[in-house]
Amino acid sequence: MPLANVRELFVHELGDTYDAEHRFLEGQREMVQEATDQALKSAIQEHIEQTEQHIRNLEQVYYRIGQEPERVTSEVAQGLVSKAQDDIGEAQGEAMRDCVINGAVVRVEHFEIGTYWELVTSARQLGHQEVVNLLEENLRHEVETAQKAEQSAPELLEKVQEAGEQPNLVKLSDSESTHLEDSWQDIRELDVYDVNGEQVGSVEDLYVERDTRLPRFLDVSAGGFLGIGKKHFLIPVEEVSRDMSEDRVRVNQSKDKVVGSPEFDTGEAPQLDLQRALYAYYGY
Repeated sequence: MPLANVRELFVHELGDTYDAEHRFLEGQREMVQEATDQALKSAIQEHIEQTEQHIRNLEQVYYRIGQEPERVTSEVAQGLVSKAQDDIGEAQGEAMRDCVINGAVVRVEHFEIGTYWELVTSARQLGHQEVVNLLEENLRHEVETAQKAEQSAPELLEKVQEAGEQPNLVKLSDSESTHLEDSWQDIRELDVYDVNGEQVGSVEDLYVERDTRLPRFLDVSAGGFLGIGKKHFLIPVEEVSRDMSEDRVRVNQSKDKVVGSPEFDTGEAPQLDLQRALYAYYGY
């Protein structure tokens, strides 16, 4: 529609903001379900209540200027909500998802701060002091929410970094809640033979990815007597195959290659550095 004066511009921007608040309200209701950090969840829940008040305040603004509330499609709000949904869907792990959600909050709040600042300026120009007061209440909430989200960002980013440094594997026998995607992948207790047909040892356990439930390393034990002096070797699953006819595991390497692999502590899941070292050792 043509915008010929300050009032028409104000009404148009008011409709855009009214639409944006509705879209952001729905987006926040989705995000609070996805968030896991308690401080983040509490902040979003608080702002949901504020956003509901913002919508009521905007309806009061419409009433005071003699207009019926009308949503004017906010393409910016559409884009911000869509980006947030895409980013949340792509986030790997809870810490990353929380960080992505907080980033979405920051982007939305800065958009709304600019929007309300413009509305307040226009309302003041039109001489609507009661409208100015309602809009300034909304603006104050947006500024406070943006500040909280910005202050939370370093801590949430630190959690992402800490999560990335933690082993992403769990020992199958130590986790009652972890089950393999397919039962045939459970090759524990099967004997392991090298590429030349020489026995290497047996599969004592499997290290499985937490999220995908896919095995990544075999814990192969060899030697010793009644468990004493037994040695353990980690073998990437890419290096093995299961011989269904003889119910054994075959390694695509010699026994000497397996025995010479990097040592590891069976008391904890392989750290990321060890995982990388093992893949490098086996030529990946």
